Amino acid sequence: MEIPCYRCNASIAEDASFCPACGAPQIRVASQSEPEPAPSPDTTSEPPSAAGVPTRAAVAPGGPDINWKDFLRTAWPLAVLAGLTAGWNALLGFLILLPVSVAMGIWLYYKRSGVTLRAGQGAKLGLAMGLISFFASAALTLAGIASSGAIRQEMIQRVTAAASRNPDPQAQQLISLLNTPQGFAAFMGLLLVFTMVIFLVFTAITGAVAASTFGHKKQ
Repeated sequence: MEIPCYRCNASIAEDASFCPACGAPQIRVASQSEPEPAPSPDTTSEPPSAAGVPTRAAVAPGGPDINWKDFLRTAWPLAVLAGLTAGWNALLGFLILLPVSVAMGIWLYYKRSGVTLRAGQGAKLGLAMGLISFFASAALTLAGIASSGAIRQEMIQRVTAAASRNPDPQAQQLISLLNTPQGFAAFMGLLLVFTMVIFLVFTAITGAVAASTFGHKKQ
């Protein structure tokens, strides 16, 4: 195949280095660079999800968070009712109504939210209800003591009767302290702290058992 010389337009062979007519060197420049190879697909990137739907984020090992606002909206009336009943009748309120209210509050939250609660989360819910119940019970008890001296005298008589059967000298000192306002206030403070611990432990265990039971049924 022949091509024209760029200087004299004489026909020369395509592979000739010089023009035989004018001696001009034949310099060739490629018309375009070769296309770069297409980049290989990145095998490390994650493939898109089917139908363009984003994949769901993995649930944390600790489970879903507790929606306290949603839980307390239903649970606090049950806790207050159990606490007031315990302040009026310890057997009915503490041993019967309190665990029933905790289990019912957790069950209602479980049915409404649809999440599976772990035992630790159930214990937290039970602690919250136990704290509310304790304050309701303590408020009723303190209000009764403040409004009626007969309740205070009855409490002193019961503690005195129990301490009189104890030969320990410290028990006799306790009887004398109860007859003073400062001693009775200290005694009531210790009694309330002890009662609060009992409330919290009892309701935490009840909540853990309830959450485990409802979660097992769902599975």
